Amino acid sequence: MWLWAFWVGCAEPKFPELVSAREAWERGEVARLRGDYSSAAAAYAEARTFDPTSVPLALSHAQVLAAAGELDQAEALLTRVVQGHPDSGEAWYNRACYRVRLGRHADAVPDLARALELGARSPLQAAADPDLAPVAQMEGFAALIPPVPLLVWVTGPPGAVFIGGMVEIGLRILSLPDDELKGGLHLRVGAGDPGCLTLVRVVEDQAEGPGIRVRDLTLQLRATAPCNASFPSLIVDADGVSASTPPVVVTVEAPAGVAGVPAPLPEELPMPGGLPGGERFRLGSLGGGVSAMGPPSARFSAGPVGGAARRPDVSLELRQQGQPRGAGGWWRGPGPLQVDAEGFSALSKTMVARDLGD
Repeated sequence: MWLWAFWVGCAEPKFPELVSAREAWERGEVARLRGDYSSAAAAYAEARTFDPTSVPLALSHAQVLAAAGELDQAEALLTRVVQGHPDSGEAWYNRACYRVRLGRHADAVPDLARALELGARSPLQAAADPDLAPVAQMEGFAALIPPVPLLVWVTGPPGAVFIGGMVEIGLRILSLPDDELKGGLHLRVGAGDPGCLTLVRVVEDQAEGPGIRVRDLTLQLRATAPCNASFPSLIVDADGVSASTPPVVVTVEAPAGVAGVPAPLPEELPMPGGLPGGERFRLGSLGGGVSAMGPPSARFSAGPVGGAARRPDVSLELRQQGQPRGAGGWWRGPGPLQVDAEGFSALSKTMVARDLGD
């Protein structure tokens, strides 16, 4: 469960009771921040005698009671809150967490359902909550939250393509919002390169809702050799959890005797959103190569230091709800590479990725 402790008061209180409530609340905040939860609970209880209808005060009081090990008292307090304020999603959510800790799983399920309905958390945020993660796959909870805070789907080509044509693999990723992901997202390719496709472009379109980030990726691959095989699983890693897709069937047709030489798929695929664009030029090492991102107008080339430059092996494009937000590229090889960013004066100089760090 995530702690939320606050008391709102923009203007100076006009009534002595509210002045006293604020002073007691401030003592509770100081005690809570230093980890003295028993003293914080006493201060919040005093504050509530002056302002007994305040839901934020009651939530703060319940949280420090729980932190002090008084789960029964915290649960009972929130029961009174939801009876008087049934639209308080935080109260329903926190009571669900306390009931899970108390082992009252059957009672916690309807609380969690009501909290999610009110938008207190998204299902992915609930799946990431340490209180709820252990019960995510239990009866009742499994219908409300996913087993891990990460969901992926894949779509493959509708049929066979002819050699030289393009194959598109679609990937949808649902995760926590970016500010709740400590290490970002990483996209790996499982074992079983079909040996007939060369990755040429990755487009990522992002959207965000309450407690969730949606990423739609389109992998564009050129059919460079005949085959009837499976495109391997795509594995998404985020904050210690992983989700993978099933393989998808890929068929590339060619005239008899025609063969090709595809480039191997990278072990880790470049995600345009992994190297943020904007006004600054970004470099990073990834999947045995070098990635770069910049604003949508950016045009890149790279090559050995002091040598001839070439266009990216894989073009990258970042969108936000369909609108261009960034452009970049990925080059095979460990480097060091000299990367030129063209098309805008702020990034017209040459930058060298010597250590391939961000």
